[in-house]
Amino acid sequence: MKAKSKDKGWLLLYLFSGGMDFIQFVIIEVILIWFLGLGAAINEVLDPIVGVILASWIQFGKKVSLISRPNRLLSMVGTEAAAALTGGIAQLWILDVWYIHNDVKKEVAAEKESEDQDRSVELRSEEPLNQNGRSPARRPPPLYHNGRREAQEARTIV
Repeated sequence: MKAKSKDKGWLLLYLFSGGMDFIQFVIIEVILIWFLGLGAAINEVLDPIVGVILASWIQFGKKVSLISRPNRLLSMVGTEAAAALTGGIAQLWILDVWYIHNDVKKEVAAEKESEDQDRSVELRSEEPLNQNGRSPARRPPPLYHNGRREAQEARTIV
């Protein structure tokens, strides 16, 4: 099934992932400072939940395959690795959504270009060929002047 690159579903994904980034950042900054470590624990619980929700939403809701294109799945793993390296501060789920959305746009454009090329090859193959295998020369349409057809010789310019 083709995934559409332009629709409200992507906007919802951007809003959800950006909202989760904001919430997780606020939890780390506010709760970690005020309650000494509780924010990191909450983020460690939220990370896999948000990751599974985003992956499921993209895979099943948007019908965008994460498995057939490993770079999409690796982007999500890379985001989780970046969060682990920074202690959960640099979550940035929105980067995953942006990367996957751009990859889908490229895929849709490549499919469209391939279809256009296939269509042009089909149109060329439908044209009858001469004995030498070339397309027949097309005659230009006749010229009309004051309602009368002019001779073909009169059209040639010296």
